[in-house]
Amino acid sequence: MKPELSGRIALVTGASRGIGRAAAIALAGTGAHVILVARTVGGLEETDDAVQKAGGTATLVPMNLRDGDAIDRLGASIFERWGRLDAFLGNAGVLGQLTPLAHLDPKTFQEVLEVNVTANWRLIRLLDPLLRRTDAGHTQQHMVGAPLFDEGRVLVRQAQEFQEHAQGQWRGVLPD
Repeated sequence: MKPELSGRIALVTGASRGIGRAAAIALAGTGAHVILVARTVGGLEETDDAVQKAGGTATLVPMNLRDGDAIDRLGASIFERWGRLDAFLGNAGVLGQLTPLAHLDPKTFQEVLEVNVTANWRLIRLLDPLLRRTDAGHTQQHMVGAPLFDEGRVLVRQAQEFQEHAQGQWRGVLPD
């Protein structure tokens, strides 16, 4: 029996640690080829090692999501290589400073907006045509912040919940 997501292509941002890493490993473990996006090459390589250990494959994309041109190049590369995208997990995000809004430095506020809002808008706008070219396109957005409360347990629980949610979303959509 082939894995549930065999032959599927999934893009995960924020894939070098936390929920993004756990979700990427889970997706790869069910057969999807995972496009890993994060800023740190070392973190991407560690996630890739875990993906391979889970029996999966990955393409590593070291990229700062504040770079709009890089996002555009990513979309073009996905189209040229695969012609479609089956799943997108927009997980990357920055928290900024924990301070009253009136005290927030304008540079920090701009970074939060660029990563959490603008980058995800660009990704969704760019990836939408690729997701429409598949018979299994689904998008899952995750907002940054929850790992602050109890990092270890929350990350594991949320990754497990994501995996269960994603498998439920694709059940009946993917061919057997």
